[in-house]
Amino acid sequence: MKIGSLKVAFTYAGCIIGAGFLSGQELWQFFGSFGNLGVLGFILAIILQAVLGTVVIKYASASKTYEFDKLIVRKENKPFRLFFIICEVIFIFSVVVIMFAGAGSLIESSFNFSSFWGSIIFATIITIVAFLGINGITKILSLTIPLLTITTVIISIMAISKFGYPSFKSLEVTGKTPLMPNFFIASILFSVHNLFCSLGVLAP
Repeated sequence: MKIGSLKVAFTYAGCIIGAGFLSGQELWQFFGSFGNLGVLGFILAIILQAVLGTVVIKYASASKTYEFDKLIVRKENKPFRLFFIICEVIFIFSVVVIMFAGAGSLIESSFNFSSFWGSIIFATIITIVAFLGINGITKILSLTIPLLTITTVIISIMAISKFGYPSFKSLEVTGKTPLMPNFFIASILFSVHNLFCSLGVLAP
């Protein structure tokens, strides 16, 4: 099975938007809350994710493996690989559960439909998509990501036209925490988190 570079790009973007931190709240926390420096952090994060994603794909191709644990732990260290797999599974499972809950809440607020059954419906759709395999996932993301991108651009233009371009000059560093003391660390954490979420798809 051969997947073109454009489909790979859309799939990578889909992993970041779906499983990664790419909502308005996270963009504000990791970048916007640091003022003008957050813009530099955002640019750095884009570069890091492009470079790291390319490294993963190139290395997976060269090593002829789609098992992401072998891409991270090169030596035959079974305990460490098992530890990494457990962390990856727990992490992705947690993210998926949060996504299901968020989808259910969105359905309830938009259509006044039970959030429980909304989550069940969303989980069922995602399960069906998952069984389509990598080829099916790339086809679906190749359709949905461009539509999502166009919609986002339109909404952004409408928001800027109505409220004007936001100014970051007077903002305090509200996102500063022990784990994110500055924009540089925040951009690295953002990039690594997204890559970690994407390994299970990027490798295959």
